[in-house]
Amino acid sequence: EGGRRGAVTAGVGRHGPGNASDFYPTPPAAAWALRRWWGQHNPEGPARVIDPCAGMGCLLIPWTVPRAGEDAAELLGLEGEAALVASSRRGWVEADRPASPVRQGDGLAWLASSEDRAGHGRAELVIANPPFSRADEWVQAVVAWVKATGSPAAVLLRSQWIDDGNTKGRGEYRHGSAPWAILRLPWRIRFNGAGADSCTYAW
Repeated sequence: EGGRRGAVTAGVGRHGPGNASDFYPTPPAAAWALRRWWGQHNPEGPARVIDPCAGMGCLLIPWTVPRAGEDAAELLGLEGEAALVASSRRGWVEADRPASPVRQGDGLAWLASSEDRAGHGRAELVIANPPFSRADEWVQAVVAWVKATGSPAAVLLRSQWIDDGNTKGRGEYRHGSAPWAILRLPWRIRFNGAGADSCTYAW
């Protein structure tokens, strides 16, 4: 997610205190890995990139730089916590980036309300690093959006979450909505600025 409550709570105790809001900014390397992979497989690029659980907008930063042959994509980040939206605005200005595309809003509600927009033209792309404690809920919402709109999405998750197809509540994901591709990150991510997490992750 563009720098939001990250797909990690399991390893937090090993390297530092937990985070009450389940917010851990997405490391730049993970965000750029998706950007590069997407550009290699989709030369034209999406018309719009949306992070429905954007935090401070870290996932959207790589998309501010169009690749050769791409048109610039419209960016939208939704974040429920006003403090994170404000931090995003300050952070993007301080880093000499364009104005932050993150605004306050309910990402799950956006996904649900967008489900009837199939056939809207050039593809949108949803990207998300959801709160690990609510990963099942977010994946189900994203999958429903993909089915309804026909547009693609990428979600950052623990590799174990992806590999475990027998866990309760994931049958639909594994058997009815298997991902077209899995991009495994070959390094252990640092979500909290301390040691690397004990898990591996994948898009």
